[in-house]
Amino acid sequence: MELTIKQEELKTVLKKIGPENWDKIEVYGVLEDDSREKIDIHKYIKELDL
Repeated sequence: MELTIKQEELKTVLKKIGPENWDKIEVYGVLEDDSREKIDIHKYIKELDL
């Protein structure tokens, strides 16, 4: 399944998913040229202080 989530909503979505399920998801950022870049979810979570 693929979902589009705004960056400002990602923290809320990750909290609802829960840390026990974070390893089961892949997160990609969409670049200016519409290509995708995989985001290291654990690094991002550290930055959000979840």
